[in-house]
Amino acid sequence: MTEEQVLIGANSEFPLNGLLTLPDNIDAENAVPAAVIVQGAGILDIDGSFGPNKPTKDIAEGLAERGIATIRYPKRSYMYTSVLLNALELTVREEIIFDAVAAAQYIKQDSRIDPKRVFMIGHDLGGSLAFRIHLEGGNFTGLAILAGTPRRAETALIDQTQEAVQLLKGPLHWIAKYQARKIKKNTDAVMNLSDDDAMRIDIIKPFSAYYYKEMGRFPVAKMIQKANIPVLILQGELDFQITIEHDFDEYRKILDSRKDVTFQLYPGLNHYFMPASGADIDQYKKEYKRSGKVDKQVLNDIASWIRMQTPKEIKQHLRIQAHRPTNRIKLHR
Repeated sequence: MTEEQVLIGANSEFPLNGLLTLPDNIDAENAVPAAVIVQGAGILDIDGSFGPNKPTKDIAEGLAERGIATIRYPKRSYMYTSVLLNALELTVREEIIFDAVAAAQYIKQDSRIDPKRVFMIGHDLGGSLAFRIHLEGGNFTGLAILAGTPRRAETALIDQTQEAVQLLKGPLHWIAKYQARKIKKNTDAVMNLSDDDAMRIDIIKPFSAYYYKEMGRFPVAKMIQKANIPVLILQGELDFQITIEHDFDEYRKILDSRKDVTFQLYPGLNHYFMPASGADIDQYKKEYKRSGKVDKQVLNDIASWIRMQTPKEIKQHLRIQAHRPTNRIKLHR
């Protein structure tokens, strides 16, 4: 494995210092598949760091070991926090989409990469935006969605906030309850607000109601209808942020008629596809401070799925019918 520093969006207002991670012993005569890693919600560095964990780095290095190149970069909100997050008109286009498209365009120009086999791996919000990123210029060969949701972002936010409220006690419970009511009130009306009014209402700083309103104009279900490419949807069974019932199963309903979609559940894994300490949100403080690595089986399955997506080799895409799939993908040639 080798890593090369790259500059994404070099001619833009917000260039990003990224890393191209490559398998060993490749050259222009032996082009390899590649993936753009798109991170989720939050102000995240190039490795997606939280506590001692670096899940984005784990994915990049794990795929390189399995013969697949990746490109990753810090989120624009990490590199340009003071400028970007004070912008009233901030949307996911500025925070996530533009840079993901720029990364895809960059990596396709590398002679060591097969431009017909460039995928996107999106985690959390990055996964939820995968279809939109593809349609707005990513033009990927396939989409791997890790812990994404097809629901409206503010709906998922409300559910997560209300669940957290129930676990707090004493004064913290009442403070959180007040904040949760305020969030719900603002998000319930978000699509009915004018753009100017929405820009002046904070949901969770620094993100305004307009940030969520703009996302609401591009429902995931409609984006899915426009994007006819292979999809891999992965979910940790003990993820308390994105759930099987509300998110994973909702993807299954929307994509029910598609034969080019693979669904995969992983027992015992959390939101970051690392071993979970428990199924409840009250475990998160301990869990996210504990050192972990992205599960090897997850990396194996992503790599195997990517290798399947070549026109000469693939004969059919796996589609798991059971309500609770097995913990491994069975690859069919």
